[in-house]
Amino acid sequence: MGRGTCTGGPNVTKHKPDSSATVVMRVVAGALLLAGGMLVWPCGRAMFGGTTSTQDVTPEQMLIGGRLMRVSFPPSCRPLGFLHESWLDEYVALKIEIDASEYPTFIASSPFSGIALDRERLWINSVSSDWWDPDQLEPYGNVPGQSAFRSGAASVGPGEYLKIVVDQRDERKYIIYLEYLKP
Repeated sequence: MGRGTCTGGPNVTKHKPDSSATVVMRVVAGALLLAGGMLVWPCGRAMFGGTTSTQDVTPEQMLIGGRLMRVSFPPSCRPLGFLHESWLDEYVALKIEIDASEYPTFIASSPFSGIALDRERLWINSVSSDWWDPDQLEPYGNVPGQSAFRSGAASVGPGEYLKIVVDQRDERKYIIYLEYLKP
């Protein structure tokens, strides 16, 4: 067989060139799909972001907590638990232990600087993790933990909130619960 061209046959249909209206429709449809994908991707990411909860807190998780909460952790800081949820909002719960002697510096360099932390109520939510247990300090009804905690809340940006509970029952080491929320 020699060289030839395919000119069709009984089972081949001839292709007609697209009209300019068809080309315009395809370009508009493609642009809409691209724009829709750009809008849906972040929403889907937020809706299906997920949850991380651990007592084996990594340095990267401490960086996430510190960055969002706008706190610097003192040298004695020992992480005890970390929870990060990203759904339609962002939520981080962090439990740490620090030397009592570093507490004043920690508070002074945090969003709680200048805010009177009180003993009247716990400014913190319950989290369904074994390591998150500030409820043991429940102040209502004069339970023993009442005089051993300080608690408060601060705004850390537009629509961003940080809450704290400081367990001061051990005069050498304080347990600090931090909770960040950006709805």
